[in-house]
Amino acid sequence: MRASTKAPPSLSTRLLPAQGSQFESRSWRPTFTILELGAIVVDKDINTLSQHNWLPQVSARALRHAVPKAFEMHLKSGLLERRDGRLHQIVPPQGLTPWHSVVDQLDELLQTFPAPPPLMGHSVHFERQWLMHVAPELKTRFLYQNMDARGIESIAPTLVPPWDKKPHRALLRVQRSVQVFRAAKEKLASKV
Repeated sequence: MRASTKAPPSLSTRLLPAQGSQFESRSWRPTFTILELGAIVVDKDINTLSQHNWLPQVSARALRHAVPKAFEMHLKSGLLERRDGRLHQIVPPQGLTPWHSVVDQLDELLQTFPAPPPLMGHSVHFERQWLMHVAPELKTRFLYQNMDARGIESIAPTLVPPWDKKPHRALLRVQRSVQVFRAAKEKLASKV
């Protein structure tokens, strides 16, 4: 869906790491990988224009090196299962996507924007840093601005509706980010 040239849309993303703690400790290991990527394109009024969800193929080596907290979380979310004493990715009916195809599809999506969008999401700094590390060709596709829904929830929890903690899935987290931005915008606009 092509957006109007009057107001560039924004892209809200959420990457679910297999090894988030290694990233946070600034350890760029070859086994660091992403299990899921979700994206929602919104207009200037934070209306959803399109939703996207990708499940990249993850190597057995990466799954063997996942930190326990990460794989326990993703066992509960339905992205992983334990078989034969090992972790396996659960393959959805549509299959898994090779990582280079995920990057190509995200790049194609970003090329439809009339101008680079800001990156929006929950703890969005992680997404920007990770994307710049594994897909530096996308750097110029995003505006330098980050819009972090987690910050809004932290400093003004009464601005946003409560959230029932659903499974830790990328698209659900992105939908929550959109909900937070929309609620904050509506409440702030009503006070002006």
